[in-house]
Amino acid sequence: MSLLYFYLWNESDRIGYKKYLDYDVKHNLFMMPAKERKTTVYYNEKELEEIDKLLIEKSKNKQFQKQLLDDIEKNWKLLEPYAHGKQIENITEFKTYYTTLVNFWAALNTPYTIAKLDLDVNQQFKNDLLAFREKTEKHTATLSDLLHTFLKTKYPALGEHVKLVAPEDLDRLADNKTLKEIKTRETGYALYNNKIYSIVEINKILEKENIQIEKPETNITELKGTCAWKGQVKGKVRLVVTDSEADNLQKGEILVTEMTSPRYLAAMQKAGGIITDEGGITCHAAITARELKLPCVIGTKQATQVLKTGDYVEIDAEKGLVRIIKN
Repeated sequence: MSLLYFYLWNESDRIGYKKYLDYDVKHNLFMMPAKERKTTVYYNEKELEEIDKLLIEKSKNKQFQKQLLDDIEKNWKLLEPYAHGKQIENITEFKTYYTTLVNFWAALNTPYTIAKLDLDVNQQFKNDLLAFREKTEKHTATLSDLLHTFLKTKYPALGEHVKLVAPEDLDRLADNKTLKEIKTRETGYALYNNKIYSIVEINKILEKENIQIEKPETNITELKGTCAWKGQVKGKVRLVVTDSEADNLQKGEILVTEMTSPRYLAAMQKAGGIITDEGGITCHAAITARELKLPCVIGTKQATQVLKTGDYVEIDAEKGLVRIIKN
């Protein structure tokens, strides 16, 4: 993931929860340690519980349902041309596009856990949300990549450092000092409550604020998640941390990853089953698993930290269980 993607995620969550649930996010943390291959997102567990409670209260309100669906449709109409090839021409258009993408995600992701919570809400509302998700999910990578494509073209000096650009850098990208500042993020960075820190800085802040990052149990024999598509399968694990590693998956292996995107499609078509850390039944992994009829357990929280390539597991998707047979 890139820093811009982090900002998109952070802003869409904060805007969405405030606009639709009247909830202000107090703490969230996005981290990219320098030598690690993946980024990690942390939320306060109590906050997530509060958000779910608000969603339970709001989800039966017809005005809430209508506002969400109207906002999703309105913003998708603005984004759809870009999903089908339209390019960003200038920095003004870039900023407008970025804001539209944030607002689209804010509306689409706020009700993300409705299905997981098994709420007694209007089935048509659930169906409409799922239809929007299925219609747009295949374009998510294209829509976020478009931001990087524009910046690489407009500011070629950035090169691969384009993944370290933050929205506040946009008006200063022609300045060499800004480029030097961006390059310092190669040593790792964190986005904590809307502000960028180095890894050294964020560790000091977390210690000062007495915030502890939950560490997963690794000595376990079973993982629990949500069924995205039923079925049972046994097989060897292929742990995929980055997009490029998806190419290593062999036919019949069990794909284990934090979350999937359209870039994983070729690997998913070869997989015997899918296990993810994150996701609800409207996430990319769930939608694709249903299309491919692959046993799939999503939202295990720690599969990528417990399982490794070569482990032998059994997926009992209907029960949302993953049993570790041999590691």
